Amino acid sequence: MIKFSTSHDNNNKNMMFVDELETLAKLKFNLDTLKPFQQAIISDFMHGHDVLVISPTGSGKSLCYQLPALLLPGTFIIISPLIALMQDQVEKLKSKSIEADFLHADLSKEEQNQIFASIKTQKTKLLYVSPERLLQNFFLSFLKQQKISGFAIDEVHCMLQWGQDFRPEYQGLSKLKKIFPRIPVMALTATANPKHQQSLIEQLSLKAKKHIYSIHRRNIHYHVITEGDSKNNLAHICSQHPHQSGIVYAASRLRVENIYAFLKSKGFEVLKYHAGLSAEEKQNQLALFQNSSQAIMVATIAFGMGVDKKDVRYIVHLDTPGRLDQFVQESGRVGRDGQEAHSYIFFQPAPFFQFNFWRIQKAQALLFPELIEDLKMMAKFLNSQTCFNKFITDFFEEQDNPDCGYCSRCQNQSKESVSSDDFLKVLSCIARLEDAATSKVLIEVLQGQLTTRTHAYQGLSTFGIGQEQSVKYWLGLIALLFSHDWISIRHQSTMNWVLTAKAKMAMKHRNYADILNHQPLEPLI
Repeated sequence: MIKFSTSHDNNNKNMMFVDELETLAKLKFNLDTLKPFQQAIISDFMHGHDVLVISPTGSGKSLCYQLPALLLPGTFIIISPLIALMQDQVEKLKSKSIEADFLHADLSKEEQNQIFASIKTQKTKLLYVSPERLLQNFFLSFLKQQKISGFAIDEVHCMLQWGQDFRPEYQGLSKLKKIFPRIPVMALTATANPKHQQSLIEQLSLKAKKHIYSIHRRNIHYHVITEGDSKNNLAHICSQHPHQSGIVYAASRLRVENIYAFLKSKGFEVLKYHAGLSAEEKQNQLALFQNSSQAIMVATIAFGMGVDKKDVRYIVHLDTPGRLDQFVQESGRVGRDGQEAHSYIFFQPAPFFQFNFWRIQKAQALLFPELIEDLKMMAKFLNSQTCFNKFITDFFEEQDNPDCGYCSRCQNQSKESVSSDDFLKVLSCIARLEDAATSKVLIEVLQGQLTTRTHAYQGLSTFGIGQEQSVKYWLGLIALLFSHDWISIRHQSTMNWVLTAKAKMAMKHRNYADILNHQPLEPLI
């Protein structure tokens, strides 16, 4: 048995030696050495500091709390959003002869009592719980009487209200430091920009040491697909990755079932995952995916968080997410082995606006401004004329990252100038429609369509000035103007377009010098 000179008791801060850490890492995890960032995180935590960790998927964040849990006296509590993730982690730890347990609703009373007894005797070194289970009054009262060595909040971005992965129960964790003020907390996620980092620290009341590591995954090739039929494009992508595992994300259960049937009819080995499946079905599909080297998982975003499969070679977003950090988080589920991997995102303005407008209208009113800004940033990324990898690192405020040379933007440097006259037609039409410029009304007026919605506007000078162009064309220009801050959304209830201050000033002085130059994205087939 190894005797470690390092320990801490609540606020006690004692020196930790790297060689002791690495001895334990070798003994329990068969690792020859720890990464420098893991050493730094563990050192701060072992000195009693709260720690915020932002590090890419697959970088080894879990080890940053697993090693302290083995070094410190007592039980380490890990809060996780998914039962499947907790079960997977506990099974792996037990296979290494590490005392770990997780509490969930399917345990019998006797099984729960056995876990409580192990915590009392400090036999259990790591205990995984959901946030709602942790925050039950009787369980908090129980923990107050035990030796707790630390808390780790995994996937902490689930606290962010405007996020796609938002879990309301995660917000209850804001009282954790009030209940256990002397026990250090480690909060971990793969993606959070500086604004979100500060929000997490404030919500959790952490006096945190921040450990922020590059979001840039050099092995991921990003592709934005704007042309062609989505099903044909998808089949083409899957055929380009024979005998490789992939994930295909769709926005709804119905779409998952539809795409699942389509790929199956094409002869691909395909699985499915969504909230409509039973727990047993989901567990079966997950197990099949993890044990296959070529299965394609078609899923809603209910799938993926914490899935530890290192050889996923490609991911496809059939429906465009409304937030860039969500897209990066989900894209990070490919290439966790460090080998070349690909992230494809399909972008058509009509479904992009339709789905995300619907989502924003359902959100709380106080989140509306944040959600619109997130959507604008996503539109800007999709229409970017710069390297997609560089755009992502700039978004996370990382400096001095060169163009990658292999994303679809870097591979397609041709530029196509769009007449500023067409942009001016859109701006002028919005100005004249005032508060009535929903996407549908705006395009019907531009095209001169006489409908019940446009009857009152046929006398406008802009009525019919864009009849030579298609609906798709005008929606594309609207997306560009939105991404470059010429237009925005005013009312959550109607989602109507309005001119920004920048556009009003330009129209007033007839100064359109920087209106836009559009570079076409990648047609796949």
